[in-house]
Amino acid sequence: MQNTLKLSGDLQNINVYDLSGKVILRNCSGKEFNVTTLSSGIYNLTGVNNKGEITKFKFIKK
Repeated sequence: MQNTLKLSGDLQNINVYDLSGKVILRNCSGKEFNVTTLSSGIYNLTGVNNKGEITKFKFIKK
């Protein structure tokens, strides 16, 4: 079971939300995140890259 979310680039001000919009992780940064504490489900992630662009995507925690 993989419990690490790996991103292709560094992001700042990362927030992870569940599907109801509740903030699960707040103000994280980097390329890798430990998601062991997250329950199984679908999550939304938003962050800012080094160019100041907002990045958004969904991921599934099994």
